[in-house]
Amino acid sequence: MSTPADQLQAVLAAIGGHNNYDPREAADLLGDLVPDAMRVTVEHFVSGPAIYLQIPFTEAQQINNRAGFAMNNHLGDEWRQQFTASVTAAGRALRADEITTRQGPGEPDIVVGRPGDRPYEVRLWWD
Repeated sequence: MSTPADQLQAVLAAIGGHNNYDPREAADLLGDLVPDAMRVTVEHFVSGPAIYLQIPFTEAQQINNRAGFAMNNHLGDEWRQQFTASVTAAGRALRADEITTRQGPGEPDIVVGRPGDRPYEVRLWWD
């Protein structure tokens, strides 16, 4: 059975490279973060790929806890901001052209290049 990191690697490899985007490097740097995310979405635009990582609020929302019976313990704002900072740092190391953090949920505020106060989803985009 493949892990979420393995699945990410397969999707990123299928997209292929683009400008500053290297799918193998992206899979290596983001693979360890995937299990702690709530959801990972990969889109491929004409201008390049975008990877979205949603930040969980509870342990039960994390990808690595979906198969089991994780407690619904809140992860806390500090953990969520730290996780968001790790994703942002990976995006910088991967030379993403845009790194944005949507705040929320349900709020339209976008923060560029940093976690913000209410991180909900980080977008890494290579155009």
